[in-house]
Amino acid sequence: MVNIYIEIIESGKRPIFKALCIRLMEILNTLRNFAYWSIDALKGGEVKKDFQDIEKIFGYTSFTSLKEHQKLVLDNLLNAVVNNSTFYSGCKNYKSLSDFPVVNKSIIKDHFDDITFEDQESNYLPVKTSGSTGSPFSIFQTKRKKNRNTADTLYFANWQATPLEKNYYI
Repeated sequence: MVNIYIEIIESGKRPIFKALCIRLMEILNTLRNFAYWSIDALKGGEVKKDFQDIEKIFGYTSFTSLKEHQKLVLDNLLNAVVNNSTFYSGCKNYKSLSDFPVVNKSIIKDHFDDITFEDQESNYLPVKTSGSTGSPFSIFQTKRKKNRNTADTLYFANWQATPLEKNYYI
């Protein structure tokens, strides 16, 4: 349907019809945007919360404020892994990120069950790579991480003047 409008617009033969088509596309984009955020709100507004968090992070005017925010987020993550993952349980007395082992695909594959959070196994969503750098790789992410990735995509698309509009993203 949109292709028909684009062809008519590009032909430029009917300026009034062209203007109507452009206006119709703007209305449809606005409705699509409204529908997306309404559905997100009905689901608890998790993507919107993350979107606003990203806006907040990029709105910091001082490096100190940004570092404080990042430290809080990192500390929460590190505490979660040492308390919920067998692989990282030996790092409970960590002082900084450098106290944690550096991991790669091979280590993750070899210790997957030990790295995985024990209490959240049913909440994982599988994510796979095609293996373009060597071997295919599978990992799991939580719904929370999936929502954050969606918010990142929407934020940076909007940042580059490519808002949700015709980019249908659910």
